[in-house]
Amino acid sequence: KALILAKFMYPVFWILAEWMSCWRLELQQKVLPFLLIIAALFALRVYARSFDYRNGFTLYQTDVQHSPNSFLLHTNLGVEYFRRQNLPEARKEFEKALALMPGDATATNNLGVIYEREGNLEQAKQLYQRAISYNNYVLAYKNLAKIQTKLINTNKHIDNCSQKIVSYLILIIFKKFPIFPLP
Repeated sequence: KALILAKFMYPVFWILAEWMSCWRLELQQKVLPFLLIIAALFALRVYARSFDYRNGFTLYQTDVQHSPNSFLLHTNLGVEYFRRQNLPEARKEFEKALALMPGDATATNNLGVIYEREGNLEQAKQLYQRAISYNNYVLAYKNLAKIQTKLINTNKHIDNCSQKIVSYLILIIFKKFPIFPLP
């Protein structure tokens, strides 16, 4: 961090030195301390801000406080809460993101994942379908296929032949989007 700061400040001081060489000596002596104080204040601000970059969680928490109307920051903070297994806070952040940007497929899909983890498969299925309808969000296809498999396995009235047909259709979906590994 200090090396980055030094790489940034060196050209700034060089430009200031070139600029000040045109001034008279007495003016340089009055202005130089003022410019050095300003440069030191900027350096301190950069150093203080570097603590926000320790990890994504602290960065997004700090930035959401400064930009509460950013749906992207709320979505990213929700992901960080999800990674920490804090599902209630993750849900709040995804819902805030969707309130700010109702058609966002990523936040809709992520909220579906929360409902899936909580066992509300029907609500998760609806959210995945909505995410797909927004812009064919590929991850929502995968999650929807996973939900369909879970719903089939929980329904005892479906015969073995129907399960094989649905499993085959799910396999086709995974082949259509090969960036995701087969389960």
